[in-house]
Amino acid sequence: MRSTHQQRNAINPQSSVWVGASAGTGKTKVLTDRLLTLLLNNTPPERILCLTFTKAAAAEMSERTAKILSTWVTDSEDALRKKITDLLDKEPHHHELIKARQLFARVIGAPGGMKVLTIHGFCQSVLKRFPLEAGLTPHFDLLTEEKKAQLLSNAQNMILSGLGEHVKSDLSSALDFIIQQGHETTFPDLIKAVITDRAKIQHLIRSHNGVHNAATATQSLLGLKPSDTKLSIQGDISDDSNIDTKELRAVAKTLAIGTKTEVKRSKAILSWLNSPLDRRLQHYEEYALVFLVNNKTDVRKTLANKGTIQALPNAELILQDEGHRLLRGEEQQRAVVISEASSALLHIGSAFLQEYKNSKDRISHLDYDDLISLTKDLFETPGIASWVLFKLDGGLDHLLIDEAQDTNANQWAIIQALTEEFFSTQEDNKNLRTVFAVGDRKQSIYSFQGADPKSFDSMKGFFSNRIQAAKREWAEVKLDRSFRSTQTVLRAVDAVFRSEPAKTGVVLQGDTLNHQPTRIGQAGHVEVWPPLPTKKSEEKQIWKMPIEDEIGSNPETRLAHTVAQRIYNMCKNKECLESQGRAIVPGDILVLVRKRSSFIDHLVRSLKDLNIGVAGTDRMVLVEQMAVMDLIALGRFLLLPEDDLTLATILKSPLLGLSEEHIFELSHNRNKASLWSKLASSGKNNKIFKVTHNYLSQLLVKSGALSPFELYSHILVKNQGRHKLLSRLGMEAEDPIDEFLTQALQYEKQNTPSLEGFLHWIERGQLQIKRDLEQADPNNVRIITVHGAKGIEAPIVFLPDTMSKPKNDGQIFWTSDRNKKPLMLWAPNVTHHEQVIKKLKSESGAAADQEYRRLLYVAMTRAKDQLFICGWEGKVRAPDDCWYNLIAEALKPLAKKVESPFLRAAGFKDCQILTIHNKQSAKVSESHHPNLSEIGLRPLPDFFKTKVNTPYVSPIIINPSQNTFSNPEVSSPLDERKLQNTMIGNITHSLLQYLPKIPVNQRLNSAKIFLQNTKWGLTQTEITEVIGQVTKLLSDPELKYLFSPQSKAEVPIVGKINDKIISGKIDRLIVTDELITIIDYKTNKAVPHQVQNVNRGYLFQLAAYYLCIADAYPKTEIKCLLLWTRGPVPMHIPNSVLENIWKST
Repeated sequence: MRSTHQQRNAINPQSSVWVGASAGTGKTKVLTDRLLTLLLNNTPPERILCLTFTKAAAAEMSERTAKILSTWVTDSEDALRKKITDLLDKEPHHHELIKARQLFARVIGAPGGMKVLTIHGFCQSVLKRFPLEAGLTPHFDLLTEEKKAQLLSNAQNMILSGLGEHVKSDLSSALDFIIQQGHETTFPDLIKAVITDRAKIQHLIRSHNGVHNAATATQSLLGLKPSDTKLSIQGDISDDSNIDTKELRAVAKTLAIGTKTEVKRSKAILSWLNSPLDRRLQHYEEYALVFLVNNKTDVRKTLANKGTIQALPNAELILQDEGHRLLRGEEQQRAVVISEASSALLHIGSAFLQEYKNSKDRISHLDYDDLISLTKDLFETPGIASWVLFKLDGGLDHLLIDEAQDTNANQWAIIQALTEEFFSTQEDNKNLRTVFAVGDRKQSIYSFQGADPKSFDSMKGFFSNRIQAAKREWAEVKLDRSFRSTQTVLRAVDAVFRSEPAKTGVVLQGDTLNHQPTRIGQAGHVEVWPPLPTKKSEEKQIWKMPIEDEIGSNPETRLAHTVAQRIYNMCKNKECLESQGRAIVPGDILVLVRKRSSFIDHLVRSLKDLNIGVAGTDRMVLVEQMAVMDLIALGRFLLLPEDDLTLATILKSPLLGLSEEHIFELSHNRNKASLWSKLASSGKNNKIFKVTHNYLSQLLVKSGALSPFELYSHILVKNQGRHKLLSRLGMEAEDPIDEFLTQALQYEKQNTPSLEGFLHWIERGQLQIKRDLEQADPNNVRIITVHGAKGIEAPIVFLPDTMSKPKNDGQIFWTSDRNKKPLMLWAPNVTHHEQVIKKLKSESGAAADQEYRRLLYVAMTRAKDQLFICGWEGKVRAPDDCWYNLIAEALKPLAKKVESPFLRAAGFKDCQILTIHNKQSAKVSESHHPNLSEIGLRPLPDFFKTKVNTPYVSPIIINPSQNTFSNPEVSSPLDERKLQNTMIGNITHSLLQYLPKIPVNQRLNSAKIFLQNTKWGLTQTEITEVIGQVTKLLSDPELKYLFSPQSKAEVPIVGKINDKIISGKIDRLIVTDELITIIDYKTNKAVPHQVQNVNRGYLFQLAAYYLCIADAYPKTEIKCLLLWTRGPVPMHIPNSVLENIWKST
């Protein structure tokens, strides 16, 4: 594809370039083309460094470049000439073509290869090269996430237990203060915040030369003196020298003859004024509350009524002045709490991080944050930095930076150090050195990793000034020509971000968002559904069982079900993806959510219920997956069999598969006996319980001898645990099971194998599995958070999570003092918010709102062809500036408002949707033209033009073998005799299915082997009885024809009779040209002698099979038999009897 004019400016190898690339504008192509032009410009591959944001991006860049260079080797001269002309926008000379063919070999043979790395990968290579200069042990390793979690937990425990190397009195006081400020969850939450802000905390401590200096700077920022405490401030407030006591006494006396409220105020004021200082301090709170309200954040609006003011005109003014004096004192006291809290957190954080660092040093490991911070420190260390940078800089001429908007301050510091000499005034101007950065401030959504669009803007200014001051070429290129989305989708995106408040934080002041589409004439569709309202609170009703379906009452669940149904319709009805001229498949669809919530679970469940493939979520916590929870529960039981709840859990899990009735039978009337002992005693009379107890007893023995990996491998493989879990939970459980085994093996490499140790280790680690959902699987819908969707696109995108916003409830705020040194402030709760904190909270809230809107931009621009916006209302009214409202308001002038029959059928009260639609007018590429039958495009019959009002009624699905409504007896599900007879009947069916295929002389032995399997739990008498029945039946000469080669066993059958869909299996079916014979086995002990004595349920089942076969073979004679295996006795059932049975039911 030929480059655009903007792209050619960006890849000019003579210029340093800053590229602002909107979503879908070919950023990766520009990066690749920049690399290629540098190589064609005689740049040695080893002198180019490309920094990417993710390993996947680095791999894609390397793969693209290698693929292009390899094709240049084998291209014909004309083909290669065209490619180079398209790239450079000029005709290449013959020697340039020769050079292009040689580039692949040059890149492969370059020392160290061409460096396309993540920033972390680059830092690791630097530290590996200069470990001593960085103060590291050579050959250090990186921490795994599990080991990191373990070290962090150990460091936290060391601090709390007082065993850390740095525990001192200051630390004990700090810990006491923190405990007083909250409940038991406060400390773990603070530790998480410390881990997140680790680099900033370490920089803060270094900047201020220690924690104490930082605490002093915090006091200064808050307007406090080092000696200020809450008590000292209250003392100043209470001192007569700071009070106009004469006027206050006069007002108080006047209040004494006023209303009841005023009399109370008078007594409180006079009592406090007449008290000595120590008593005033004791009653300070009561005095302050006379004047202040709202947690002492406001002065009362009225402190004196009209009568008092008439008696003393300035009474209100005097009281208000006193109130504001007290309010200023409260502000100072809140500032003291903030100062003390911040100092305490800094002490705890410093000690915690030091303990964590010591733990890493002892085992010579680093984590990923260390790679960045240590490389930055290395580049800033006097006396060493210049040497290291000389060694690195001497081998680097061109630096390329991908996803520049996601680069944080420490990473920019490394980049600045790397390029320090690129544009030095002493640098030889003949030595061409460039910087190339590509990013999009509109897509800066990783503030939790330190990224900030302001840094993106300031670094652009930094490089612009440096490069132009050095008299080098500098260009700022804007890419806004989209190759991804249709014109319809882009119109919607531009409309949303064209006005306030959506524009703020996304588009720079004075700029206008205006994407230029390249997919002109291609079909596009944008649709906004009305929001699902929450159900209004009703009067208390009778309690309902929690197992009842909540789809009708819960708007979140209803929307998940509706989205799933819409996806089902798209795929089932083979709706056309017009731009590609083919049917929509599940892999075309991407569902984006703002955060992981229960909506995802509801949607996954609904899609599975409709048999739509779903790839699951992009991230999952391993120990929260159902299969893993079952395996952990089994391990917990093996450690403590007397744990009744754990045993009940695994009994009902797919691994053992007991029913709730079984669990009830074991649990009921057991007095004080444990469930395990009851299972053992019940096994004497119940074969299922006996088999279950034997299995668990064997595992108990093995758990003491096998390692965790060996034990779980035995459970999953030899005992078919994997098969059982996948059968119940689906194939999406396979990845968690595999990862669980991998973790068991990983644990044994690092620790002494023990089951208890492994379970503790894996539950504490909270390992997250990141699924690679970048490549679409045509059979599966993808569900991803917007943060995980960067770089991902899909023809059809649903945005259902649009009516909530992130809470601005942070307690830790960052600012700087007058010397620009960083400071951290911790406000334990809202009542401690003074003016500085209020200002910082407002600023952080505004920044969060701006990122929230940038996240919307990222979400909307993932869509290539179709975009669906929907949402549900929570208990609280949706904010005016939530995603849904921003989109709906912006699209009203562009969209049509029409009624949706789909939403009407889905039960929406408001079915009016906003829609923007463009039909396909451009020619569809031949490669996309399918057979029309594949997508169900046929001329519509005339009846489609006739309006009908009959609602759609879903067909009734009947499984004849499970039909029991005709049975007069209703037996208990706990009836052991019935369960045993049913199991023996199923076993007999299986033998009659497979034994006819085995040679006659081997049947008896095969049957014995099959029946003696312990999983059946059959007695020898029962085995003998079953073998006798089956062998007698198979050897009966009159029934020999039933098992001839023309007959088939267990034949699936699906048919439709009137409005009922029949689905079942025929035990035996014989089909010839003249006759079809249907045989249904029955294993009852009591065999009826006449047709009228046969159970109606049996006749109904046979009737369903007969009518389906008769419908398919209307001209063929059909004969139906019930074959009673005890005897054996074949019983012919007349067709007229079957027809009457069907009509009567």
